[in-house]
Amino acid sequence: MEINNSNDLKELFQFIETIDFKDINSIFLKYRGKSLGFDLNFAMTQVEARNKTKKKLASFFKLNPNFLFPSSIAAQQSTHQCVAAFHALLIGKDKNVADLTAGLGIDALSFALNGNQVTAVELDVTRFNCLEYNIGNLTKQIIDNGGSIVAVNNNCLDWLRKLNKPTDCIYIDPARRDDANNRIFKFSDCKPDIISNYNLLLNCSDTLIVKGSPLLDIKQTLTDLPLTSKIILTCLNGECKEVLVISKNRDTLESQGKVDIYAVDLYDRLDGVAEFKSIWKCTSQDIGKNDPSIIPGDKLTNMYLYDPNVALHKLRVGKKICEDFKGMSQIGSHTDFFISESYYPNFPGRVFQIKDTIQKKDLKNLKGQNIEVITRNYPLKADEIRKKYLLKSGDNDFIIGFRAGEKNIPTLVLCKKMSPESQTVSNADIQRLLS
Repeated sequence: MEINNSNDLKELFQFIETIDFKDINSIFLKYRGKSLGFDLNFAMTQVEARNKTKKKLASFFKLNPNFLFPSSIAAQQSTHQCVAAFHALLIGKDKNVADLTAGLGIDALSFALNGNQVTAVELDVTRFNCLEYNIGNLTKQIIDNGGSIVAVNNNCLDWLRKLNKPTDCIYIDPARRDDANNRIFKFSDCKPDIISNYNLLLNCSDTLIVKGSPLLDIKQTLTDLPLTSKIILTCLNGECKEVLVISKNRDTLESQGKVDIYAVDLYDRLDGVAEFKSIWKCTSQDIGKNDPSIIPGDKLTNMYLYDPNVALHKLRVGKKICEDFKGMSQIGSHTDFFISESYYPNFPGRVFQIKDTIQKKDLKNLKGQNIEVITRNYPLKADEIRKKYLLKSGDNDFIIGFRAGEKNIPTLVLCKKMSPESQTVSNADIQRLLS
């Protein structure tokens, strides 16, 4: 289908407005073989992509109802609007920015809408054509916000080698699928290879932001990318979305011996604004250092149990957590739960109050009730307990299983989830993160 053909696209979007998004297969069978003035498969791609991203990209649909998708995969792989808005905050305003792996363009468009001058480089022709079309529909909003954007259909490394002068910031999200479509996460295995091209990337920018997989080995990354100045783990909806590795070409960081690491948790907002649920900081020297404690089972009642967000679980920084929250202890060296007599509503994660310690044999008395189950480093998985005792989903009551103390004693507790209070992240914390 000719993406630049305005008549075809007009008919395409008129068609999309009239159909039921919930019954794609029936629609395809109904119109297959008929002369429609546009490609039916491409139309179904638009419907499928919209189904996948109606919340994820809601603010972009509001700005551009005729947002065009090159493929369903591109929609699936696109950056969440709130995460992209956070990336734009990191970069700031009035910068020359190069997004070297533009894809669907959510990050590049967010940079431009935040008042930056953006070059969006995309190798795939179909993705490039859709990006150009979407840029055209958002040009007025971008200009009104003081930004600009141009799309370039090229290999990003070739484009860099011809760059006349360094840009303020390079953002790159290397492909994390191999030729057999298997997931990969090492920067050396990605395309482009970040490690081999690290010097080129830094020579062409003041700041380099590399988006990595949540599975990225942070300690190895600090060895592979020695001019790393900051690492950010971004979380949304209980999931670690990415590891951002930020390098500065003017810094000599090897002598410092440590790099600041931030765990950022964002609210999922339909308006696409980057609002912080929590920001927590440690350093590379804190990674892997836990602080186990011995908690007698009969002393758990009425204490508060803390379940860190997924970024803190990845970092395994128990000792640092206990230092930051006075009176807090880690339940066990291999159990990422924490306990305290004090209630910390600003803890980066979920908070529970322990109502009672229960024995495994007591679970039968809870059969069929509305109780959620969480286990970590416990002999039984949560699903096994849930199925065996026919437990149904609940809101505030939880059974939590774990191993406690130096002897790793299997322990079950009945908890009440504390209602999340409205947390205000300080401007100082935000500025420290963004600096």
